[in-house]
Formats: sequence, C-alpha cells, structure tokens
Amino acid sequence: MCGPLVCVCRERLFGVPVQSDIQGEPRGGVRDIELPALDSRLSGHAATPDPSRYPNPRALIIALPGGGLWARYFHVPAEPSLSLLTMGRDLGYSVLALNRPGYGPAADIPLERQTLEHQAAYVSAAVESYAASHDVGAGIVLVGQSFGFMVSFAIAGLRLLPQLVGVDGSGVATRYLDNNVSKKRAEMTSEEFRRSMRQMLWADESFYPPGTFDPANNVMAPLLPAELSESARWIGIWSGLVERINVPVQITYAEKESSWDIGPEAREEFKRAFACAPSVEVRDLPAAGHNLNVSWSARAYNLQVFAFVENCILVKGASRPARPSTTWKSARE
Repeated sequence: MCGPLVCVCRERLFGVPVQSDIQGEPRGGVRDIELPALDSRLSGHAATPDPSRYPNPRALIIALPGGGLWARYFHVPAEPSLSLLTMGRDLGYSVLALNRPGYGPAADIPLERQTLEHQAAYVSAAVESYAASHDVGAGIVLVGQSFGFMVSFAIAGLRLLPQLVGVDGSGVATRYLDNNVSKKRAEMTSEEFRRSMRQMLWADESFYPPGTFDPANNVMAPLLPAELSESARWIGIWSGLVERINVPVQITYAEKESSWDIGPEAREEFKRAFACAPSVEVRDLPAAGHNLNVSWSARAYNLQVFAFVENCILVKGASRPARPSTTWKSARE
C-alpha cells in the first residue's frame, strides 16, 4: 500500500481512479516480474523473444516510466499493438519495463532514498540481478520517459551498468519553459498538480487510442513527492551527469511538448554537454504530447528505439547473426 510519505494523493485524473498497486495482468504474452534490488524489490513486466526464432536476444532493453506512471505504460493497455514490449520481443529483443523505487513492492523505500542517484542504484541492482541469469545479447539499452529518462541519465553518468551500450528516451531537456516552473513543481500541492497535469503532459486527447483513460486501461500511479523535488533539482545537476555518459544517446521530443524548452539553442546546449558520448541524436515526434509512449505515435517512436539499439550494437562491434529461423516452407505453412 502507499504510505503517507510516498503517496501524494489518490485523486482522480481525467475521471480515472489512481491505483495504489498493479491491477490485473498485462496482455500479449508479457509476464509480471519482481527483481531483487539492494534492500528492496522492483516489479514490472518482461517480454522475451521466441527462442525458436531468436536463440539469443539481440539486446536487453530496460524501459523506465516517468513520474506518476506504472511500468505498464510501455505496454499500452488501450492498444497493445503499440506496446514497446511486444514489438521489441517480436524483433528479437528482451524488454523489461520496471516500476521504479517508490512503486509496487518498493513503495516502502524511504523518501530520502528516492533521489535520482538512489533510484539509479536500485534500478541498476535490479537489472544486474536479471542479467546474472539471463542472456542480454550485445548489451543493455535504457529507454526512459520523463523522470525515468532522468534516472537513465543518472545510471549512465554514474556508470553503474558495465554492459550498457546506449541511452534513449523522451521528455527531458535542460530547462523548463517557464523559468519558475521548477520551483512551482516542487511547491505544488497534489490538487494543483492534478489541475495542471492534463494540459502539461497529455495535450490533445485525439493523440491517444480510444479507452486510454478508461479505468481498466489505467497507467497512472500516485505521484511521489521525491519526483517533484528531484525534477526541480535536475536543473542544477544535469550537466554533471551527462558529461560522463560514454555510450550513444538518442533524445526524442514530442511535437506538443509543453514542459521543456526544446528550441534550437536549448537543444544545442544539451548536445554539447555530452562530452564523452560517441554520438547524440535529437529527434522530433509528430502528433504526440509529453506522454508519447501511449499515443498513436508510439509505434513510430518504438521503431526509432529499435533502430537506435541496432546502431548501438554496431558501435560496440558486437552484432550477432541472430536471425529468425523462418524458412520459406515454414512461412507458407
């Protein structure tokens, strides 16, 4: 359950009751998982390729959702054909979407250990526990959304995963559109945040499949106080983290991104800061808001992710000939 130090509210967002734990099981052959992580456990969902087609996974993709979102966000309950997990599985990748510290069985992690650096340590420990008994292919690629992208940058900047080969994500830049927004976020009450969330994070409802905001397809979770304070803190610490990242980076901005300054100057500032990264690509995604992974544009975004993963494999020089074993005869049958 969500205690008073962890859960800001159980209010309704867009008429959807915010759930305090994962309800039901994901669809599409994706299984629930729990992984040991330091003194806690992280829950989430996993999809692995068919071993008869891919004896070894191409790579391991770790998806980290943003603040106030469950890991099932990446599985798109309202439209499973847009799922990062099933699309990745079908292309030969193992994909894990993890609930971050403060969610699910990790809800009792104290507030002071939910900083970006602590979150990075917990997530890395969970990933390493999985990698200890599973093939990760050519390596690990982090895919973060919003606050989950900040955690991804922290993992890469602190160099906590030796098998990391790339970092991808969306919904993070160097400064907010309003110079005072970082302060406002840290000081927002749950009611103020509820009122602003729809406009700030979701944009136009037409961007999303029907049923996205139905209770049965809910991906929203109680917002954590640490996510507000750490999002504000990001403005002062991002450069020290990203300058140490030594793997390829890909950043995607939604057409209707309304939280961050994503203008030309801000983009160049961000790209220049990755002093050790072999490459930094910045892309745009049309017809999408901040929470793009559950929009109709998610398929286009996912395909960009997979192309990026393949580029990371090539950069590492560890490409495997793990091709589907389908033959013309079996295809006809």
